[in-house]
Amino acid sequence: MIEEFLQQGLGSLLTQGTGWILFVLSLIVIWWMDRRQTECQKARDEETKEAEKAVLEQYEKRLAEFAEILNALNRNTTAINGFETTVGARTEAINQLVVGFASLVRDINNNRERWHERGAALMKGIEDVQRRLEALQSHARAG
Repeated sequence: MIEEFLQQGLGSLLTQGTGWILFVLSLIVIWWMDRRQTECQKARDEETKEAEKAVLEQYEKRLAEFAEILNALNRNTTAINGFETTVGARTEAINQLVVGFASLVRDINNNRERWHERGAALMKGIEDVQRRLEALQSHARAG
């Protein structure tokens, strides 16, 4: 449709004398508008590239921040794991101390019972000796 319009317009311009002047002026206006549109297109392309570059810089910046956050979380996890290991070792040491203390208390109780039994046996022996001495003294007085 545009081609037909241009063909008819050129045909009528050629038949008229001043048509050539209008034709040349139209070509100049079309060339000027095309140049202007090309400049606008280039400016838009440059602005698009700058915007994309800014977005990419922000993306890289956020990636770096997230990497730092992940590194901090990893360090915290490592510290917590170390803390857990330390607490586990301390718990095991405390458990061993409790077992050792319980064994010590048991040994002390066993020794106290043995000393009590030995003391009772010694007291019984002393009482026997006392009775014999009393029996001997009463025989010595009677005889």
